[in-house]
Amino acid sequence: MIIKIINVVFASVITLISLSTFIDNFGKYDWLGILVLMIILLWFAGAIGLLLNKKSGWYTSLIGAIYYIKISIFQIGYTYPNLKNSSNLRIFILGIIGLVLSLVLIIGLFLIRKSLASSKQII
Repeated sequence: MIIKIINVVFASVITLISLSTFIDNFGKYDWLGILVLMIILLWFAGAIGLLLNKKSGWYTSLIGAIYYIKISIFQIGYTYPNLKNSSNLRIFILGIIGLVLSLVLIIGLFLIRKSLASSKQII
């Protein structure tokens, strides 16, 4: 149950950050930014579904966590060459924290997979 709650909290925080960034830069987003926002919103919906013991919520939560690993690796790689700047250092540290949290979440999702497989729900 703790993994499900961590998944919902993590997905909701990332969703709020993404939505605030989207609202601040409204009109400047291209199709790739909208695609990222849609994947993160899908992750949030899947996290709520997983909290309600839906098997499809497990899949979408896994996709969201894997996608956030990609975002964290991009943050780390983008800011690593210029760590002398304090804002880059903060982004670098947030990228490492996001990477570790996503890896822990993926391990936890695989640990609770068996309990979802034993439930009698179709979707």
